[in-house]
Amino acid sequence: MTTNPYELLKQKEIIKILIGDGSFGEIACDDGSTDCWGVPNAVNVSLPNLTGREICDLSTRFGFPMSYEGNQYTRREYFEKMLDYLIQANRCSELLAFLFGKPQFQSKLSCFSPEKIDTYYNEIIKVILEKINSILHFSGHELKIIGQQFVVQPSGTKLKVHAPMIDRTYIAEITARALQDIDAGHFDSALTKSKTLLEEVFKYVIEQKGATSPEKADIHKRITVRLVVNR
Repeated sequence: MTTNPYELLKQKEIIKILIGDGSFGEIACDDGSTDCWGVPNAVNVSLPNLTGREICDLSTRFGFPMSYEGNQYTRREYFEKMLDYLIQANRCSELLAFLFGKPQFQSKLSCFSPEKIDTYYNEIIKVILEKINSILHFSGHELKIIGQQFVVQPSGTKLKVHAPMIDRTYIAEITARALQDIDAGHFDSALTKSKTLLEEVFKYVIEQKGATSPEKADIHKRITVRLVVNR
């Protein structure tokens, strides 16, 4: 039984998807454009195809040098060697973020408008994740994107995301109220509001790393906040 959930990505069918061999239909372009044969243009739903040399170059980039030597290994075997290293180095999320990153789709989507690029890119990523999770489902796991992290976790796991941390209106309002408290001389109240903002920031960062933040954070026990008021 594997102790690292990222090991589940080493399944043959998943590696096939990650190196761009898994194609899951096409997205029809709705701009009316056609190819030279008059066939409506469409975007292939797949991750960018990686050659053996590109896999080796990518592995070297991530700190595990590999040299492409013809047919010594299959593309899947090269990729699996890189994956083994990155799992041990706890950098698998970085690799997935690179593979799924929008820059990797430049050759496939650069001919479209920015709006269409985002639409097609998001749809491709959605389908690819669904296909990978269909395979992971039999092991009771799923691949999730949490913030900038790619996390393989037990299916159905819910990580709390504190809406206030991504709600600019909330941040602006509580900051304004804290400043009003300072102007009115209510320094304890201002300090409490500042502490609340810092706690939410720390919780947000913890959750972006794929962990669960504590329900209660005694930040005042760890940080000394000095409020300097110019009178």
